[in-house]
Amino acid sequence: MVFLSEKKILVEQSVLVAASVNCFIEDIGVPIKDDFYDMSKPLFDYIKENIANEVGIITDFIIEETEKILSRITMKKLMKKSEEGLIEKKKLYESFSYILSECVREMKTNVKCLLTVPVDDKEVEKIMIDVFRFYQKTRNVIRKMDPALEVDIKAKRAYSAASKVCSTPEAWRNIFHDERNDDFKAFSKLDNKFFVNGRGPDISDKRILSECVHLRQRYEKKGAIDFMLASTDQHFVKVRNISSEICSIVPDEIEKKFNIICKWPDEILKMS
Repeated sequence: MVFLSEKKILVEQSVLVAASVNCFIEDIGVPIKDDFYDMSKPLFDYIKENIANEVGIITDFIIEETEKILSRITMKKLMKKSEEGLIEKKKLYESFSYILSECVREMKTNVKCLLTVPVDDKEVEKIMIDVFRFYQKTRNVIRKMDPALEVDIKAKRAYSAASKVCSTPEAWRNIFHDERNDDFKAFSKLDNKFFVNGRGPDISDKRILSECVHLRQRYEKKGAIDFMLASTDQHFVKVRNISSEICSIVPDEIEKKFNIICKWPDEILKMS
């Protein structure tokens, strides 16, 4: 894609955290690295190279959210290494302070290449009403995508057409389920992430999308703008599963409704 207008990339906390968690514990020879570091860090390198153009932006709210979760994510990575038998529990707690301080230092370095832009809280709060409604409608759209709905219909039709054959609706359902196995995997991941505990995106996600809308509207007043959100959060970007199946319903709906391009950081880098 070629951008003929000005470009702004709002970096949210999942990408900022991912690009900040990467260090090595020398005394025990164990690396601590976020799963999304390799796809996130290059975007910051690109933004730094183009710092004069103020391509990368962030808000105080996103920085605050990052600071809240960085400690938890860091400890989670250390605990995983401990469960794998790579770190003794005693060493784990001894190493935590050092690892966290390194991650915080890297986070601050990453933030320095971004332009921290202010937002009008009153305007953001007004937009949040629309965002709440948007996610509710998107929830209904996603529910209708459930492969089980189509599988049930096909099973009933097949059973009816083959009523003289010794079979059951459940037998046909299993056949059609196997044919759509990858679709079930993608939907299950989206369903679990999007409707965790039946609540969908939490208030911080809705706040971030509201800030996106607010900032896009502000920049649009100055001229044509391609406004993007760099994220690995599936309340914003497409779902990837083990079989590489993709469901892009959430970012598609966001772009359609708010004219905001939501992509994984490596995808945004390819577009730049």
